[in-house]
Amino acid sequence: MRFGLALPNVGRYSDIATLVDLAFLAESDGWDGIFLWDTLHYQADSQEVCDPWIALTALALNTERIHIGTMVQKRARKSP
Repeated sequence: MRFGLALPNVGRYSDIATLVDLAFLAESDGWDGIFLWDTLHYQADSQEVCDPWIALTALALNTERIHIGTMVQKRARKSP
């Protein structure tokens, strides 16, 4: 079994340096992956949001073996 962390990219996790620190700690503690939300708009009116692709680039530059990626949210569908 593998274990990963799923983190938002809003609020306290909108700071890329914080995400890099968490990824480094997760990798050091043996976690297998760290995944970020792939949204730029969720709660953007009330909280700061960072670009997930820029954040993932920073994670990739500061880790060696941990898997990184985005959490994919399916699109909302209208009821018939």
